[in-house]
Amino acid sequence: GAICTFMGVRLATAWNMCFAFYALPADAGPTGKLWVSIMVALGWYLTLQLVLAVTCGMVWGEKTHDLKAMILKLKCWSVMLGVVTGGSAMGCWATIQDFFQDSAILASTVPFMAFTFLWCLYYAFDTLREHIAHMDDGTKDEHEVAWDKYTDATEDTVISLTVSHTTVQAIRFWITGHLPLPNGDVRPGGVIHGGDVTALYAVGVLFVIGVVLVELYLPEHYKNLKRRTKMILANCIAFSVFYASVWWATRMSGLQGPLLSMLIALGVTWTGFVVIFVLDFLADLDCTGPVFDKNLRLMVVPISTLIGFGWKGAFATAGSALVAKVNVYPAPLEQLILAVVLIVVVLPAWKAHILPTVMKDELRTAGRRQKRQSQNKVALLQAEADALEEVLEEDLVDLLDTLEKEMEDLAACVETDPAVPEKLNALGGKLNRLADLAKHGMPLPKGQQKGNGHGGPWTVLSDP
Repeated sequence: GAICTFMGVRLATAWNMCFAFYALPADAGPTGKLWVSIMVALGWYLTLQLVLAVTCGMVWGEKTHDLKAMILKLKCWSVMLGVVTGGSAMGCWATIQDFFQDSAILASTVPFMAFTFLWCLYYAFDTLREHIAHMDDGTKDEHEVAWDKYTDATEDTVISLTVSHTTVQAIRFWITGHLPLPNGDVRPGGVIHGGDVTALYAVGVLFVIGVVLVELYLPEHYKNLKRRTKMILANCIAFSVFYASVWWATRMSGLQGPLLSMLIALGVTWTGFVVIFVLDFLADLDCTGPVFDKNLRLMVVPISTLIGFGWKGAFATAGSALVAKVNVYPAPLEQLILAVVLIVVVLPAWKAHILPTVMKDELRTAGRRQKRQSQNKVALLQAEADALEEVLEEDLVDLLDTLEKEMEDLAACVETDPAVPEKLNALGGKLNRLADLAKHGMPLPKGQQKGNGHGGPWTVLSDP
């Protein structure tokens, strides 16, 4: 999670900067920047939908029979594109929030607006996916179920990142008296006091309590709302702790630039390791019940987000320092190139070595489902073959009886019709061939043996 978080947000930030650089004039105002942010966010969301649909074989290609390989690719792209889309949506709604930098009350309404808009958007696309999945046969197969499941997961990532980021932005506004910049940095001229750091850490603790309360008291009937609310609160924990740590490190170290960003990244990483160790120790205790253990697992989400944003900041600051000294291309394009190179190097290794380990149980389940599907198909084909063979054997017996009766009738007319012996010999030959087929077994007529000149056992009736 942390690896994809820092790669995805890094790519989203670099892409947004590069797109705005080439799409907007140098003197563009806030409204122009807002429209560019909206276009980029919607573009990434539509790209996400298309890539996952293609991966599952919904469009542009056939559905693969290897479910394990499909689910692995689907997980890889859903996680990666989910974070990229979430990073773009964060920037878009933070830009909208920036219009209310003079009013903490209005800035606090943006998380609710984002939540409502994204929920309605996702409901519309979920309805569309359900319609597409039921178009062919009225049911959802394994590919269509996986498509819907992993797309829902990416949408959960986007809405949780967007709403949590704007929520913590508004809380920081209330604490410090000034709204941070859309990227989360302190606004120029803003001053952070020691009490602000303590207050933001305390807000993070309140969000921890909120996650537990939602888990215990929000009914399972509202499963989508419950799942997304817990993810939003979990990421609120991450952002609160992250920005409080940035404030604390800035005040205590006196560092700036890449050194400060590296210090923060290492600090949140080691803190995350310690917290994970403690959570794992508590989960292994016999005195903790399943509900307690389930709530402990929820804390892994903010830890991965915290570490991911820590390293995103470190790479972004290092990239800015490098770009400032190397001027081969415009700075936004160089930032994008660095982000793409980072993903090209890290993503294949993550997909090949880390993702299969994380998805071990899920891939094992997919393998069992695939094996069970293959066995069911073989059993169905065998049953159809047995039924067809039984029908053909019955038809053959009826045909033999009919031919024998015709031969008896012809034998009675042999004295009055000179052509009867010739007809009788022809029927006798056909009867012998049918008897031979009955003796050696009926071959199954694969589409009446198209293309090979043999139309099944019934062609004996039309042979010359």
